[in-house]
Amino acid sequence: MKRMAFSLTIEAIEKQTKTVTRRPAETWRTLKAGDCLIAVDKVMGLKKGQSPRVLGVVRVVSVITMPLDYIDSDDCALEGFPDKTPAEFIAAFADNYGMSVKEAESTVIRRIEFEYLAGDALIAAMGEIAARAKATRKARERRKGRTGQMADEAVLP
Repeated sequence: MKRMAFSLTIEAIEKQTKTVTRRPAETWRTLKAGDCLIAVDKVMGLKKGQSPRVLGVVRVVSVITMPLDYIDSDDCALEGFPDKTPAEFIAAFADNYGMSVKEAESTVIRRIEFEYLAGDALIAAMGEIAARAKATRKARERRKGRTGQMADEAVLP
């Protein structure tokens, strides 16, 4: 299960008031309705040994591409910003992605709508997360073992 970062809307994710996110169209190309994602605080910039904080598990309801400037006030609220106007949202998006407002207005984005998992669906997803974490740990241990073994062999005559 893939992780998606929500560093700018952590509180809205925790309160489960955010149900839409917009990402540049060149990202998340294979994402489709029905996919589940682990919502985390961040995925990049983690220091060695640091793990992202899991905020929840979501299921994708729909994925569509559209110009960013199609956003309206209702979608600003669904994005976790009920007090922002569409123009303010576009300016914040531009700032976050290092582009001008004019450039952002014409940018094609991927609008991802999702729902929060609960009950049996959440339990199943958490089981998958735990299984993947265990497999990752085992793979890391195997790699570490091979590296240590190779280092020992290099020293032997």
